[in-house]
Amino acid sequence: MRAAALGRVALLVVLVGFPVLLAFATPAPHSVTVTTDKSSYVGDTTVFVSGVVTPPARGTVTLVTKNKGATAVDIGHANVNPVSGTFSYDLVAAGNKEWIPGAFLVTAIWENVTATARTTFTWAQAAYSMALETDRPAYQAGDEVVIFGSIMPAPGVPSDVLLTTTNPVGATVEAVSVPVDPVSGAFNSTLVTGATLSWTPGRYTLTASWELQGASVNATARFTYD
Repeated sequence: MRAAALGRVALLVVLVGFPVLLAFATPAPHSVTVTTDKSSYVGDTTVFVSGVVTPPARGTVTLVTKNKGATAVDIGHANVNPVSGTFSYDLVAAGNKEWIPGAFLVTAIWENVTATARTTFTWAQAAYSMALETDRPAYQAGDEVVIFGSIMPAPGVPSDVLLTTTNPVGATVEAVSVPVDPVSGAFNSTLVTGATLSWTPGRYTLTASWELQGASVNATARFTYD
């Protein structure tokens, strides 16, 4: 009887202890996938980033985008859907001066580097053009020359255009930097003729020069000064 009782106690310990071991079982490790909606982009556009955390869990994914020189161009965060495990994030290409044409790497980091994933895409600067005009074809001493133009497509970020006016023999009579509207691409300026001795009668050349993130464009316009 005593032996049988001991056997029953031992069995009870085993049966009771078994669920305790299950409660401390190691949870399944998380994994992350990440991708972009396209493999290449051009100009001022939006890059849509998405991914999945498996198994689903509540938390945050940190997304770091770097250019080909390994410089971060964007760092953002996305909340994970605790039911589906999905997350999404978008960033604007050409959003700062670190956007240089070439390959970009997006790294998704789940909850303090528990799991990481990477994807790549390429980005190229848009082909820009410039329009440049003056309000009249000819001016006399003391007249105001109204200059206006535009960058196409609009650059999307702040930038300046350099306006240089040269007289008939190529000497500079004025050089000024004016801002370009990042949304419309428009710019404008004025100058007064005859302000210095360099203003001599003849044909004048107005040159507009613009550079941004490795892209550049120039335009010229001409007017007569009598």
